[in-house]
Amino acid sequence: MLLKYDVESNQPSHNFVDGPHIRVLKYEKCLEVLYFNYDFNKALLSVDSDKISIDENVEVEVEINHEKYIPKFNAKLFHSAPASVFSAVEKIVAIGDLHGDYNRLIRALLAANVINKQGSWIFGNGHVVIIGDVFDRGNQVTSLLWKIYQLNQESERAGGKVHFLLGNHEWMNLNKDHRFLHPHYVYLCEKHNIDYSDLYNSDFILGSWLRSRNSVIRIGDVLFVHAGLSAEVSEAFPYLEDINIQIRRILDDSLIVRRNSKEELLTGSYGPLWYRGYIMPWVGKSIVNTSDFKKILKVYNSNYLVFGHTTQAHIESFYDGAAFGIDVPFGNIEQEEVLLYEDGVWYRFYVHKKEKVKIG
Repeated sequence: MLLKYDVESNQPSHNFVDGPHIRVLKYEKCLEVLYFNYDFNKALLSVDSDKISIDENVEVEVEINHEKYIPKFNAKLFHSAPASVFSAVEKIVAIGDLHGDYNRLIRALLAANVINKQGSWIFGNGHVVIIGDVFDRGNQVTSLLWKIYQLNQESERAGGKVHFLLGNHEWMNLNKDHRFLHPHYVYLCEKHNIDYSDLYNSDFILGSWLRSRNSVIRIGDVLFVHAGLSAEVSEAFPYLEDINIQIRRILDDSLIVRRNSKEELLTGSYGPLWYRGYIMPWVGKSIVNTSDFKKILKVYNSNYLVFGHTTQAHIESFYDGAAFGIDVPFGNIEQEEVLLYEDGVWYRFYVHKKEKVKIG
């Protein structure tokens, strides 16, 4: 359920619990676990804080009692970057921009038989791609992140993968740009005099994990990216790994990074977090034509590209079935869709009806 709120004061009109936010206190050799609790009847926002000794541990058990579908899991205290290229698989589910809607993710995963009713992974060696933009607009961002984190750990034990790609809203919130932050979080931060980005700095487990994620990957011959890959980026960065390394470097809050023009390209309008040139004229240039799009695919040894970012009424294919736009509106359960790949065939999967229709 998305919380209602008082527009004037940002004050929620329901009880809520947000957390955990887990910070690694390296010098104290402990974890600080923070929960924010709002009691509507008392109009009281409180924070529960606890410290847990970690000694030489590299993982900590996390239990989130206030959400269904998140079984206990172990969170890592340190995160390494995943690969950028993966072998082809028989099954892929790709999910568009979720924007703080935890329940939408759960509906999609249940309908597509990715998780069971306990929230555990049942997708075998299949892959799930979260195309980015988990942050902003909705008020269930923390729960969403932990759910994706839990499945990221659990899927690998079964031989599968969950890929969480960075989008422009992850970039914004890691860089103190909160224009689209839900009032729930605005209220929380105002009352405790904190910046929302501080809950996701690299000392926090989720902040560390986010900074280790990719911005673009290839599975078999399929590229996945939040917004798109422009001709400019494909020329300047012909290797996916270089794109991911450079964006992670820029996001590393332990470094003072001086960006050159190539790095500015990655985080600007033609970069993989912001580009919209497949669907509309973009920053003075016309829509990319099919010939030029196929050249971009060739650079990365790919035949397909899946992207989000630019909202459409339905999941659609472009460029003679070589591209798929998967950012569809949220808020209407009957209109929810995900992209499904099975045995070489692409489908638009209707979550509410649990039906698939061939596409592309």
